[in-house]
Amino acid sequence: MLPLHVTDPALAAARLEALIPGPVAPARLAVGESLGLPLATDLLLPQALPARDTAARDGWALCAADTAGASAYAPAPLAGAPWVEAGDTLPSGADAVLPAFEVEEHGPLLMALAEAVPGDGVQPAGADAPLALLLRHAGQRLRAADLPLLAMAGIASVAVRRPRVALLPIGDEIMASPILDRTGPFLLHLLAAEGAEARILPPAGDDPASIAEALRAGAAEADLLLTLGGTGLGRRDHAAAGLALAGEVLLHGLGAWPGHSTGFGHAGGRPVILVPGHPADALAGWLLLARPALRRLSGALPAAPRRARLGRKIASGIGLAELVLLRRGAEPDLVEPLATGTLPLSALAAAEAMLVVPPASEGYEAGRWVEVEEI
Repeated sequence: MLPLHVTDPALAAARLEALIPGPVAPARLAVGESLGLPLATDLLLPQALPARDTAARDGWALCAADTAGASAYAPAPLAGAPWVEAGDTLPSGADAVLPAFEVEEHGPLLMALAEAVPGDGVQPAGADAPLALLLRHAGQRLRAADLPLLAMAGIASVAVRRPRVALLPIGDEIMASPILDRTGPFLLHLLAAEGAEARILPPAGDDPASIAEALRAGAAEADLLLTLGGTGLGRRDHAAAGLALAGEVLLHGLGAWPGHSTGFGHAGGRPVILVPGHPADALAGWLLLARPALRRLSGALPAAPRRARLGRKIASGIGLAELVLLRRGAEPDLVEPLATGTLPLSALAAAEAMLVVPPASEGYEAGRWVEVEEI
């Protein structure tokens, strides 16, 4: 049975976003700890890289004009040409680096065996990055590929936003045997991939008072809380009642399949999302509500979706957004639907991507290009 009030997912996400005044306060973390986290400010390089001309290879730093006409048959003497290693700053007056095999040493005397031109063996200033390069916009995530430039610039820490998220499993059976929690570890991984500082709280029992007490305690240490399970209309489903005791339920019932019993509200001044206990329903609740809320808290810019072509037709009913699990097809950019609406756990385990069919759509024909998200 569906909840009494079923709300369009887009409208529900907008109402949830209104609960969140803005991103959490930034924190400055070491670069190595900030990989994958959204940046709180634009990341600008304070100088050109390298700041001055440097040697691009090991050899003798010299003025190219001093080698004019040099060859193995007519070597040119070099006065005061120092040896440099790759990466060394060139000494004043040098504009080229000759490799060792193009220079003969006769005691203290050096003889050029080849003619150099300005720039030979030189990495000019700014070759790796120009002055004041905007490496990343605020909201973009720091990537491993950014680390070499940050090291060259001497940047050891950056300002990032990392929301704290607490997961509250609900169920007497989970209290007795935590390994029965099918959803907590799954969502914990999705949260970590988004850059959240997430943890699973001790489970609450199947009664509103226990759930309310756990929510009040969790709200003191988290920016966002997710309850797991107990969202349906069964006799042991008390997540919404527990939230009502701890704060307020603002929505219970989402126009999506799976995920129709998802809801949200607030407790202790923190947003709380009621996530269904089944992993497929939880995935829908994550995709439609929890992840947008988390990105609002972190200030993260959404990743660009990937476009792919459907290998088979997808049929969907009007009125509910439907989650479709996909796997890669035999051709590039081809995806094959695994399951729609009711999602077996085996299909979830095999899925490599997913898409959401909007409530107003009856589905898509085979060959249609659609926007999908990697799992």
